[in-house]
Amino acid sequence: MPFEFFRKERPEVFSARFNVPTAVNNWYGLKTNLIFRAKKVVGEKAFSVRVGRQVRQLSASVSGNALVVKSRPNDSRPHVNLRLSEANMHDTLHSLPRASRADSILYQVAKKLCQDHATSSRSSPFISGCIVDNFNQSRKYDGYKLHLTLKFRQPFENPFVSGLEKEYFLIGSVNNSDCQMIHLYGRTNENINEVVNPPGSRIPRPR
Repeated sequence: MPFEFFRKERPEVFSARFNVPTAVNNWYGLKTNLIFRAKKVVGEKAFSVRVGRQVRQLSASVSGNALVVKSRPNDSRPHVNLRLSEANMHDTLHSLPRASRADSILYQVAKKLCQDHATSSRSSPFISGCIVDNFNQSRKYDGYKLHLTLKFRQPFENPFVSGLEKEYFLIGSVNNSDCQMIHLYGRTNENINEVVNPPGSRIPRPR
């Protein structure tokens, strides 16, 4: 079953990635394959977690739509080399028994990265959004409202948000090839429902 993903994008980022209809070209379209991108896609995010009685010095980097977690040079414990998909993150955060979480390096890594994003997204490998249309709850924030029907990507919930609104993540980047369909609902308080064409497409919008 395909997953849905909803995100409001900042106007300057939207303008850099999307074409809008003009008097000559009657379509909404992507300029390249890129739709969304986390702020920490390139390079490594260094962090530490406590696993049982040990403090582990680790780093996380994006590889495709997965997260690669490794030991840092100053970590003296047995080497860590993990690859976490979005489905892995979902299962780790929501299916692992509570009694096992303190001793699970998978859980402590997932928890730390989710908590860090909730504090600041500046060094996060995650893209935040939601799996339901809750744009009415963010009317005062300017941006373009986008709805993706994903082919195989699986948003996972952040259990560590500070407010009542649920937050879901995707890892790294989201591209046109990840989507069955892309819809634009308009800017801020607009109420439209327009299909966004893939890059290079010149299919006109219905009149």
